[in-house]
Amino acid sequence: MGLLPDIKSPRNIMPAFTFKDVDNCVQSYVILQRIPNYSERTGLLIFRKFFDVCPDAIPLFSFGNELTETDDGLEEEGILEKNPRFMRHINLFMNRISRTMDMMGPDLDSVQEEMIDFARRHKGYGVTREHHHMMRNAILEAFQTMLGNELKPEVMESWEKLTSFTMRAMQTELD
Repeated sequence: MGLLPDIKSPRNIMPAFTFKDVDNCVQSYVILQRIPNYSERTGLLIFRKFFDVCPDAIPLFSFGNELTETDDGLEEEGILEKNPRFMRHINLFMNRISRTMDMMGPDLDSVQEEMIDFARRHKGYGVTREHHHMMRNAILEAFQTMLGNELKPEVMESWEKLTSFTMRAMQTELD
């Protein structure tokens, strides 16, 4: 398998990403989608992992004040699931991941532009490079948990390349 064509962008932030990498990501995402309630379960897992390592990011979210006002913080059983604003947010977040997967192909310009636009909208909320790194790690860990043995090392490597690419695209807005 050869490398995908270079992104025709001055930012040139694409890692060595092959057609096999695209296929690995798309096929493993299809497997993830077959898991009952995958969107809610995966979204909850992503944000739990993110908030565990980056609790300072909670107030950046529209639902953040509602989550930090409890005595037990996020440890209270079901606190995230009980918050309708949070549940809407993870639904939007997982829809964005699904849209990104739908855009996967030999031309990743649309993915890059989507991520830049996403970052542009979030820049004013106080999102930092560290938040991007922590969210990337949370996504990878959640996919690993959800997919289990289905996530072979070469597929994980493809996800690492894709999430690295999307993270770097978003970080161009922070420069």
